[in-house]
Amino acid sequence: QGEKGMTVTGTELLPKPGNAITRPAGNNASPDPNDQNIMLADVDGHVMKKGNTIIVDPVFIVKENVDFATGNIDSDSSVVVNGDVKAGFKIKAKYDVEISGFVEDAEIEAGGDVLLKAGFGGKGDGIIKAKGKVYAKFCENQSVISEQDIVFCEYIMHCRVETKGKLDVTEQKGLIIGGEIFAQKGVEANIIGNPSYTPTKIITGVNREAQEKLEEKKAELKTVQEKQKSIEKALELMMAKKLAKKELTDQDKELFAKLKKAKVQLVEQEKDIQGGFKELLEETKKYKDAVVTINTAVYPRTFIRIYDRQVEIEEEYPTIEFKYTDEGIVNDRDSAPDKKTENAD
Repeated sequence: QGEKGMTVTGTELLPKPGNAITRPAGNNASPDPNDQNIMLADVDGHVMKKGNTIIVDPVFIVKENVDFATGNIDSDSSVVVNGDVKAGFKIKAKYDVEISGFVEDAEIEAGGDVLLKAGFGGKGDGIIKAKGKVYAKFCENQSVISEQDIVFCEYIMHCRVETKGKLDVTEQKGLIIGGEIFAQKGVEANIIGNPSYTPTKIITGVNREAQEKLEEKKAELKTVQEKQKSIEKALELMMAKKLAKKELTDQDKELFAKLKKAKVQLVEQEKDIQGGFKELLEETKKYKDAVVTINTAVYPRTFIRIYDRQVEIEEEYPTIEFKYTDEGIVNDRDSAPDKKTENAD
């Protein structure tokens, strides 16, 4: 409220009543109950002012392109781009990313799904990383990494694609040409390779996390065994000295005791490491039943790896499916293991 005033002749002036303040709380925003001068967001999102109202929109919308006009986008919500994403720019979203236009050599990182209504291409400097699924029309010369399934409609050409789920390239043209594809739970495409015999590598059925842990265990075991050999050699020298009836010094006796103790500890450590091998080996086999399905054609110079076996395709096949057996990789046209099957290691 205003304060009382006075005219030059001494007459008191009363203030006009102040207008009641309208709180600007809009959707997903409300006043702090402890301080009416503070607004609180009710959800993660993008803070916007519409007229005299403050709202929190759970989706951050870019009306046109992501370029020098917008800069990089880093949002605690989902992001929708109605235009293109230009080369060199980055989008990071806590949840989903949806892009209507073309993505060129950009970096997209999403805590949820990524939907590209057009495609993803350029010189090869771009990458998509998603914790959810990835859907796109096509991808050329780029990298795509997802923790769930990946779906491309038209083609993947000269790309590095990695998913812990399944790769599906079947909705339209469905081509996979060149590059390296890693799909933990399987691959299905209409065509793999091309009549020019472009080398194309398909890897599936491999549990990389378990495989990496197993390799770490092997390296750890090797280190322990090498230490054991060194201790054994030192102990043998001391035993030889004792057999030669040479008196061990107090320092030698102390070292001898320490070496024996270290040997016991290393033996126990080796047992612990080997104890986890069996479980890890089973984990590495978890996805060996993954299959590679080709609905139209597969061309020579296509390399298919399933679990720990791989085969090079040396002739053109029409519709065919490849799967793993203990004897090697087989296809549904010939139940016998492919003659060119070899150990992937």
